[in-house]
Amino acid sequence: MNRLLDGKISSFHLFYLFERRKLNMNKLKKIAASLMLLFTLSGQIAPTAQVFAEEASKTEVSSSRTVEKEERENKETTESSQAKETTESTTTDESINAEKPEIGESQNSNDSPKVEEETDVNEQLAKVLKDYGYYMTTDGQFLSSTNESVRDNWSEFLSKVQDLRSESQMAKRALSIVPRAGLSIFVDQNYSIPTVSWDYSNGIHEIGFYAKRDAAGGLLWCVAPGNPLNFGENSGFTTEELNQQNLVIASLIAYWGYETQPSVENAFYTEHHIQNMGTGVTTSNIQDPSGRVSQAGFDAWIKETNRKINSYLTKPSFNNNSYTMKKGETLRIDDTNSSLWAYKVATNSANLNVSTDGNTLVLKATGDVKDGSIQLEYNVPESYKGATLVYRHPYSQELLHCSISDPNIVRLNIKIQKEGKLLLKKVDDTGKAIAGAEFNLIANGKTTKATTNSSGELSTPDYNVGTVVQYEETKAPSGHYIDPATSKGSVTLKEGTNTIKVTNPRFANLTLVKKNDKGKNLEGVTFKLNYGNKDYTVKTDKDGQIKVTNTLKNNDKVSYEEVATLKGHYIDPETSKGEITVKSGENTLNINNPTLNFGMTSQARNTDREQFINPAKDQELVDEVMIEAHQAPANAKLRLTTDFVEFGTGEQLGEASLKQSTEFEAEQARFVKAVALNFDATNLHGKKGVFTNVLEYFNPSTQEWEEVARHDDLNNEDEAIQIVEPKIHTEFFFYDQNGNESKLSDPLAKVKGYDRVHYENLISGKEYKFDLALMNKDGKTPFTDPDGKEVTGTLTVVAGKDGVVTTKVDAKEYYENLAKEEAEKEDSKGSDDTKEESDIKPLSDEESQEEATEGEEEPQEVQTEFSEVKSVELLTGYVDVPFEANLSVANGKVVVAYEQLSTNETPIAEHKDPDSEEQTGKIRNPEISTRAMVNGEKQVTTDGKIKFDDTVEYKDLTPGVEYEMEMTIMVKDENAPLKLQDKEVTGKAKFTPEKENGETTVTVDFDAKELFSKYGDSVDLVAFEKTITNGEVIAVHEDINDSGQTVKINKPVVPAKTTKTTLPQTAGMLTNPYVLIAALALVAGAIFLLKNRKEGQEK
Repeated sequence: MNRLLDGKISSFHLFYLFERRKLNMNKLKKIAASLMLLFTLSGQIAPTAQVFAEEASKTEVSSSRTVEKEERENKETTESSQAKETTESTTTDESINAEKPEIGESQNSNDSPKVEEETDVNEQLAKVLKDYGYYMTTDGQFLSSTNESVRDNWSEFLSKVQDLRSESQMAKRALSIVPRAGLSIFVDQNYSIPTVSWDYSNGIHEIGFYAKRDAAGGLLWCVAPGNPLNFGENSGFTTEELNQQNLVIASLIAYWGYETQPSVENAFYTEHHIQNMGTGVTTSNIQDPSGRVSQAGFDAWIKETNRKINSYLTKPSFNNNSYTMKKGETLRIDDTNSSLWAYKVATNSANLNVSTDGNTLVLKATGDVKDGSIQLEYNVPESYKGATLVYRHPYSQELLHCSISDPNIVRLNIKIQKEGKLLLKKVDDTGKAIAGAEFNLIANGKTTKATTNSSGELSTPDYNVGTVVQYEETKAPSGHYIDPATSKGSVTLKEGTNTIKVTNPRFANLTLVKKNDKGKNLEGVTFKLNYGNKDYTVKTDKDGQIKVTNTLKNNDKVSYEEVATLKGHYIDPETSKGEITVKSGENTLNINNPTLNFGMTSQARNTDREQFINPAKDQELVDEVMIEAHQAPANAKLRLTTDFVEFGTGEQLGEASLKQSTEFEAEQARFVKAVALNFDATNLHGKKGVFTNVLEYFNPSTQEWEEVARHDDLNNEDEAIQIVEPKIHTEFFFYDQNGNESKLSDPLAKVKGYDRVHYENLISGKEYKFDLALMNKDGKTPFTDPDGKEVTGTLTVVAGKDGVVTTKVDAKEYYENLAKEEAEKEDSKGSDDTKEESDIKPLSDEESQEEATEGEEEPQEVQTEFSEVKSVELLTGYVDVPFEANLSVANGKVVVAYEQLSTNETPIAEHKDPDSEEQTGKIRNPEISTRAMVNGEKQVTTDGKIKFDDTVEYKDLTPGVEYEMEMTIMVKDENAPLKLQDKEVTGKAKFTPEKENGETTVTVDFDAKELFSKYGDSVDLVAFEKTITNGEVIAVHEDINDSGQTVKINKPVVPAKTTKTTLPQTAGMLTNPYVLIAALALVAGAIFLLKNRKEGQEK
């Protein structure tokens, strides 16, 4: 594999390795011949790459034409070298064959096994190369035979090679070790052009470009064309920091080619140019179906990149030059090498103003300049400075992490020449600076003309110290005349600024300023002036002024009279005429006019005199606008345009504009105009509206409407109406049989309950309606009772009067705090706190006429003060909305209570969440099963007293509620109730469960005697059970075939009675022994029969 930096080749070279280990030369030749033959036959040998050029620093980056020429020369050299290697290989093979001894000839006993081992290693290596798609170059490197150097099996292949090395001493001596430790590099499949293909000048054809990165994600550049890498992580690399010139060239390619214009396409071009410049291996025939890169694009990219690199190799032409400058001088120095663009200012000890204009360095000697120097530094960022890092690996690609360690420095030496100049200041008789005075200046025999600037100054250029400058005023500025005593002279310059002052007397100028009583200048007001026994009719200019300049002298008299004024103003006889005596200099006459002056404030409310409303329709609002005519004609005709918009933003509220206009006359100086608005606030929860107003005056002299007052502060709380944001959430309960609240209910025909609706932000004193709808668990379909009727509940309340109030808060305070919190959130986001104003505009004449017609009202008493606005309380609390439902067939169902809050026939809040546990209730699904016993047994034989016990196991009952178990004993064979003494035999037991699941026992006692006479000697009885509460059956277990509910009662077998025979006795009573024996046998048989029957019953 080619080594990038020192030009040396780390080879898989068997001859060299074996010679160092002093092996027998004949054996060496045999082994080498067999390996070379094996590789040749397998097509595994490939030419090596050129060494990375060490002489790059000595030559400027060449043009693409020169590169192509070098590529052709390199290709010819490579082909010649390959031909030479082939010849040498053939000669070696022949030599080996000629020297190969016959069997038994001078071979020792160990020769044959050694050759077999070596041959086996060669075959194994060839097989691994073939299996994994790689081949070996003559310098011992592995390359891909698939035209793809980045593969997914390279790491696995290297592992196989290492395994082979560990198995053979020959392979161990010949194959390099892949370090287990070391650094990792990564092939980035996400930053790639997998479709591109190209040819290297060393004969390698490649497909697919993939970026290489170090562990920190920085790009690395391959300098070993064709050497393989694995996708993802590649380990075993070592690094070395180097600063030699060829690496600087590579780093410049990477900087200008990629770092300043990063893209995957430029990364592809950069890597190939680095390979081209460093190794001599050129890239051609670039093909990319995706169109991202091309050969033409590469060639153009190389040309531009080389141009930029040359800026480093060739410093600007003025390097190390010295320049002498005058203060104030600008020096432009052209860089004939066209490299300046790539440099920046590093130091500036001369304090010059330094800039660049293309390839021209611009030096300005302004400010506190001095002798010194300027240094320019090659302009690369600090992050790109440093030594280049080389990543090495025995087999994988060799890569660069590029940096520039020593940017070029360009130096210029600067010398500043000492100078002085004349500064002439022109002032009037008060010392005020005068502009426009013209002077002749004579220096070094040359005359120039100069004029004082706006500061009354003129300045000569810088001259050498000691120069004599003569000056003479040739023209005085307007309003002044030349004073011979000060208008001419001379100055001998010293270093720095030499200042003189020249004085002129002034004319007496008059400026008449027309302003209204608000201080605003008025343009177009007509005056008649008289001075010098002549009359002049003039109008005020855009600044509200009339000027008489360069005409009047000290103590001249001027009379004036206003003859025509502007709209919105009137002539005041007390101030509109008079006379003034002017003095030298500037004389000002201020004449003010009264203006139409209207004041306007306003206050919003609803008809209940509140500023808080519900988000519902038909909200009756009133905007009270107080108008004050401070200065206006009597009965002025006015037009008021109002609008109701969103507070703070001015956005329209609702679908239609709420702007309206009203015309009326100002019958008195102070009055309140009330503007009514029926407002639909539906779905505007939490919004806030504000009234804005524009007042216009109709000027009869101009026949136009003039705006005279505006009240449109979008943040005006007095004009604001807050739409509250009611909220509700609910808790759903049943009442159990004891009247207790429960989330569970037995399936009864009449179940009562309620939905506790917790509310927020209800306006105290307002009427609200709560509507409950019981829904199925899916939340989409209503729950219906057995008759198909939906279960609902309704409650209408007055907030604060009905239900339970838990919290009261002042509405104004509540929303002020809320607004403050919102403002703090906005401030934390860096929001602008600028005061918003509306863009309300008066309606057109047509619109205003229509609005005025619609808004006409009956005459009424004039209101002069605002109505008193009442405070509003917002309430938090709850109400219970009752309901009643038939749940008799709803066993096991889950229901959800949906709640809606309305006011003024408008829904304003709801809580409809099918997943809310608080809104959910469940109907129990009671179940029972029984276990009947008679006299403690399942089967008895008796004709006496019977104790019938039925143990009932119950599930899903309500703890704490009283239930009753009702048992009916059935005759199984007849499937009918057991009747004794013409009555059904039943039993009842009341109980109150402590838990949902448990058991209870129902007991019935009866006499079995009638049982057998009515139903036979053996009777199967079955216990039927019902669970009852509140008179309703909620669970039943009646299965005639249920063995658990069944018992058997058998009639006892009575032994047959025997007849005793008394024989006459003559000597007392004697018993017949035969009769006695027969009786005993009969008794024994009866006992045996009874015992067997009892055992059968137990079984």
